[in-house]
Amino acid sequence: IYTNKLLEKRRDLTLCPMVSASARAKLQRKLGIESVEDLDRLTEADLKKALGPKTGLHFHYKMEARRSGRPCVVDGGKLNIPRRRRRLYFDFETAGDEHPTVAPHVYMVGVCDEKGKAYRVFIARGADDEERMFVEFLNHVGDPRDAHLYHWTSFEIGQIGGVIERHPALKKRLSKLMKACVDLKEAIAKRVFFPCRTYSIKEVAPTIGFHWRQESVDAMESMVLYWEWLADGDQRKIEKVVTYNEDDCIAMARVDEAVGR
Repeated sequence: IYTNKLLEKRRDLTLCPMVSASARAKLQRKLGIESVEDLDRLTEADLKKALGPKTGLHFHYKMEARRSGRPCVVDGGKLNIPRRRRRLYFDFETAGDEHPTVAPHVYMVGVCDEKGKAYRVFIARGADDEERMFVEFLNHVGDPRDAHLYHWTSFEIGQIGGVIERHPALKKRLSKLMKACVDLKEAIAKRVFFPCRTYSIKEVAPTIGFHWRQESVDAMESMVLYWEWLADGDQRKIEKVVTYNEDDCIAMARVDEAVGR
């Protein structure tokens, strides 16, 4: 707390989330930049001189996003995001190993179309019901060869690997599904800079005007709600998780719509 207060008083460069320790040192040494406000007067040439051509250019776009408050696409060009006839955005909710009796598993799969509509959710009631849930999800997707399934970060791919280990009978179908998956975060992060600290979907989506409907529900809270639903059957609890999952799916579709066309 003391350190943060001191940095704020100095308006130190590290208050800007885009400035790493090494970038801070280079900006100070080569350009005499000391405060966050000093960053706004730097040109693209200044940044390339201090940080190198590639890093300087990327920093320039980061600064443009910060100044405008909007996403900034490199060179104003289009993204090279793989496309097929169908576009589906999916998100998993998982139960970890913190519970004393419930084994870790994927308990919810949500999926929506490119317009952020036609949302479907598949729910497992306990680890023993996971396989049945994935069969229903796979049936809903159908032939993955004419679709791309977009997810945010590699989390879902890692979880699918775990599902295959637990349910070998699904290996063939899930392996085909994985070939149709696209990490939307990685596809976008290469050419789009956002006015936020990280590329978490929870930070990126608000920069294009999307907001989650429930401020009190996050990944951990949703897991607790799921465990409680297993114990008491209170439908209101699992419905909160469904809303949270739906918003995650829609957020991806909205971000893709905003920058990926």
